[in-house]
Amino acid sequence: MRIAVVHSFYSSAQPSGENRVVEDQVEALNQAGHQVELIRQDTDHLQGGFYAAKTAVNLLSGSGFDPSKTLLRFNPDVVHVHNLFPNFSTKWVSRISAPTVVSLHNYRSVCSNGLLYRDGNICHECPDRGNHRAIVHGCYRDSRLATIPIALSISRTQQNLLTGATGIVTTSELSDRAIRRFVPLELSTHMIPNFIDQVDLIHSTLTRPRKWIAMGRFTPEKGFVDLVQDWPHSEQLLVVGDGELEEQIKAAAKEKRIEFLSSVSRETLREILAQSFGMIFPSRWYESDPQVVAEAMRVGVPVVAFYANTSAELVSATGSGAVYQDRVSLEAALASVVENRDQMSAAALGEFQQRWTKAAWLAKIESLFEFVVEKNG
Repeated sequence: MRIAVVHSFYSSAQPSGENRVVEDQVEALNQAGHQVELIRQDTDHLQGGFYAAKTAVNLLSGSGFDPSKTLLRFNPDVVHVHNLFPNFSTKWVSRISAPTVVSLHNYRSVCSNGLLYRDGNICHECPDRGNHRAIVHGCYRDSRLATIPIALSISRTQQNLLTGATGIVTTSELSDRAIRRFVPLELSTHMIPNFIDQVDLIHSTLTRPRKWIAMGRFTPEKGFVDLVQDWPHSEQLLVVGDGELEEQIKAAAKEKRIEFLSSVSRETLREILAQSFGMIFPSRWYESDPQVVAEAMRVGVPVVAFYANTSAELVSATGSGAVYQDRVSLEAALASVVENRDQMSAAALGEFQQRWTKAAWLAKIESLFEFVVEKNG
């Protein structure tokens, strides 16, 4: 099958697991024998000059890079769109003849910051009361001015991108429900989690003393400030990451058994994970399909998840970890993992095999591609 993959790569200044997901999926499709054309726009290459102003104008007008000529030359059987924000136009999606599958990795189609999260809480104001609410709050980069073009473009994005699609992919049960609730889709959604490559699989080999791990960007929605504030003095924690809240997080961690490590390669991360007793996932937003959780379960490491995120549902349903909400319930969740780690580890491995393997993803995405091609007929 000839597959065109379209993705706007985020800036390396704000590392995104989504970029890695797209590259891994392109490689997997190539290895499966498909002919794949990656059509990309890289923010790193486009920045400079009047980039911000041009992007704002493109969002307001629905303009931006149009891949139609490349698609016409390649003549794909199906087009797989990942992220068009902020560098691609959305107008072309409904005009092309090939069936189009759109993967929704975040909530940008209903929320200006893409998170459905604001000021420390889950937020549904824009889908419930109107996109102007994002401008009132300055939801994008804490700036009303920067938020205006995004908020005003959301309705057009929904019309061009989602209504123009042949199939919609969500990546978790929680994100699927959120999209179904807030976007008036005539199409059914297809829940297909992203995969984690199993190359050089390392199983958990515990070291003593017991040490937990948490990792991610140090931004408000990730929940690290609250985590280190609530962390019990009796337990050791390694926090891997960096970002705007680093000083605040480190200050809150003083006099506790908490160590810090800057962001590391995926290979190093896997080695550290395999020696961890459990992983803490403190994210406060819905977070569609967190790859760090998949990486933990890949090596049988139980996950302790904050109750509001998508991983909390998963560990509760599968017994692969525990859920917490505050300081007291965090201590109880940690104790539960200590008491039941062997069973939770086995459940985590089992869930990974069923949910996040390359084979599982390929089977589902190829089935969807075949379905939309036949439907487009």
